[in-house]
Amino acid sequence: MTQRMIVNLLLKTQPFLKPTLRLYMNSYSFFVKAILQNRMLCKHVEIMDHTCKISNYNDYIMNYEPIHRILRNTLQELLDMTKADIGKVFKEHPQLKKRSRADILNNYYHLINAGIQKDSIVNNIWLLTHEHNKLTEKLDCIKVLNIDNNQLIPWLRLTQDELANYVLYTQEGMESYTYNRLEYLSHKFECSIQQLCEITVPNSFLLKISISSIDKKSNILYEYNIKNEDILRDVWILRYSENHIRHRCELYKETGRLRMKTWAIRCPLQVISRAIQKNKVERSLMQHYGNISDYLQNKLKVDDEILNSVIQKVPNILRVNIAKLDQLINILHQNGITSDEILQHAEIFYFHINTIQNRIVILKKTNLALKLTVLIKSEQNFERDA
Repeated sequence: MTQRMIVNLLLKTQPFLKPTLRLYMNSYSFFVKAILQNRMLCKHVEIMDHTCKISNYNDYIMNYEPIHRILRNTLQELLDMTKADIGKVFKEHPQLKKRSRADILNNYYHLINAGIQKDSIVNNIWLLTHEHNKLTEKLDCIKVLNIDNNQLIPWLRLTQDELANYVLYTQEGMESYTYNRLEYLSHKFECSIQQLCEITVPNSFLLKISISSIDKKSNILYEYNIKNEDILRDVWILRYSENHIRHRCELYKETGRLRMKTWAIRCPLQVISRAIQKNKVERSLMQHYGNISDYLQNKLKVDDEILNSVIQKVPNILRVNIAKLDQLINILHQNGITSDEILQHAEIFYFHINTIQNRIVILKKTNLALKLTVLIKSEQNFERDA
């Protein structure tokens, strides 16, 4: 009882009591000294916890100081985690060590009360690193959406101001629709609300584009057999105008590719131009030869038997683009390398054309003989020997 009175007196800023307290210093010197040394830690602290009422400073130390052991025990109690898992958690989320047991308990129970499942918390430990009432404010903010909070977890990474804007965007312009924007887009693109939240965290523009505009753009993409999963992997394409999207899709057709790729919508125009030119070369070459095997036989001037033996050793040669094969063979022939040498080292066709050209330039500068055995070396070995 006496100790409790001393604690209460020391926690209050009453300088006139100090002379009186000195009378008790002899019998409680160690205890009082500990209180005085840690008084700054106790200022303005409401000494209450979810699990107990704190009656002395030792209880305060056990419940409020961010000690590693206390935090580990807290996570074990709440989440049934092993010591090994907790070690990984502290490594991945070092800011967790700065939180007290009370902070973690507060965050945990606020999440549970908001309907967030224990498994979701385990998979998103960063939720427990929130300071003071920040998590409560965020949970209150998303409450108006009437969506399962487990689905909205990615949005809790946002700042309070960002989250408020996201919630506002989600509700705006949806008066004529049964759903809010998240629910509508989730249904349209056939994905979960959680996946959509993950996508919108770095791509907030998706919440600002009008629903009618998204519908028109996505319908154009569907015309060219672009699937929802492709759109979700590259939502940036929805920033472009409808005319731009259709124009790029039409251009991509000229490349001769069977399936439309979303990168063609956002890439520089010269990239598509190169692809179109490459396709023209391929078509021109294939007009004269039925397949890659016929082309190689004619280009390298070899018979069926020799070529087939090479293909058995290096079968993927038939998958190399014919335009690349033609350009590479021309470069090698121009530099004095014979068809027989090429067939003996057919793996040369797996190298990038620029790599071979650069290596030829290096060998010429150093007055070294141009040999395929050198050209096909690994980068490390080539740099060592060149």
